[in-house]
Amino acid sequence: MRVWHLLSNRWNSAITEYAVSAVIANLQSGHEVFVSVLENSPAHVRMLATKAQVFPTESFGPGKYAALVGLSKQINAEAIVTHGGAETTAAHFFKGASRLIRVYGYNATDKGPFSALAQYMGHTRVDHLIAPSEIVAKGLRAIKGDRVSVVTLGCDDKRYYMDGTPGESDRDLVIFGRLDPVKGHREFMPVFKELLTLVKAENLPKPRLRIVGLPANVSRAHLETAAKEHGLTQDDVSIECERVENLAKFMSTTRLAVVSSLGSEIICRVAEEFLLCGTPVVTTSVGSLPGIFMDAGFGLAYSGDAFEAARSILSVYRQAMSEDAKARQTRAETARKYFSINAMSQQLDKVLGARD
Repeated sequence: MRVWHLLSNRWNSAITEYAVSAVIANLQSGHEVFVSVLENSPAHVRMLATKAQVFPTESFGPGKYAALVGLSKQINAEAIVTHGGAETTAAHFFKGASRLIRVYGYNATDKGPFSALAQYMGHTRVDHLIAPSEIVAKGLRAIKGDRVSVVTLGCDDKRYYMDGTPGESDRDLVIFGRLDPVKGHREFMPVFKELLTLVKAENLPKPRLRIVGLPANVSRAHLETAAKEHGLTQDDVSIECERVENLAKFMSTTRLAVVSSLGSEIICRVAEEFLLCGTPVVTTSVGSLPGIFMDAGFGLAYSGDAFEAARSILSVYRQAMSEDAKARQTRAETARKYFSINAMSQQLDKVLGARD
């Protein structure tokens, strides 16, 4: 099948990650794949590294509609997959006989009650909607009924795989990713403080909180100050502002991963990557995060105040400290069934083969 992906995202965000993975998944299934992205964007660079045929554009706005119509005739795709609003609007002018499939990389219910009509009108010519999680799909079904499918992000399991296990002295809880307020590093510190108290009461090995990521809108000094304000010492919290070269080794040797995000997290890439490496995960309950725990051995999404959250995390930490390499290997193998490129490929094929 000839499949044309259009992406207007300007950043190397989770939406771009999803689009790149979808293209790779389609290629793996043997489809002929075409891609239109913003010229010189991160997506442009990344798509060129795939085997897809890439056609960059300066924009997806009205000034480019004529060029896109011409390109659509050249490509003659059987399915057009859009990953944002601008390209979905543009596709209305050149859809023709192609099936138009729209990927939603955000929660439709986050836009407020007055947007429902606008969303409905904006998707009258869309044949099918794709949600990255069941949580998002529920909101979309109010727009398109049963013409909504869940396709979970597929991560490259040749890059994210179990490559070792934590050593006996490794007791780190790791928050990995850019230092940004939405990632909730500061808000996790009182939770970790409570966890230290609970761990001491149970006479378990004392954990360390390890924050690893490049500064974005939060500095190392800001987080160091926040740690002190919560009574945490340098022995309790390590902040490492550096790039990780061997991600599989880093993630595989982490005792327990933490995703402490305060919002968004619709696509949940980092949590999936840790699971593919065999590492259990605890997360906040925002966005799609609760939906990644498709297996009881993956971990849990916590909620409540600092004490309640710490008590939930304690159960996972206790298990993580006692499990062996076989348990982690089983987790990695199970994660591949849900979060690999192959799994995404199969889910996308079902959508492409569907007839609404």
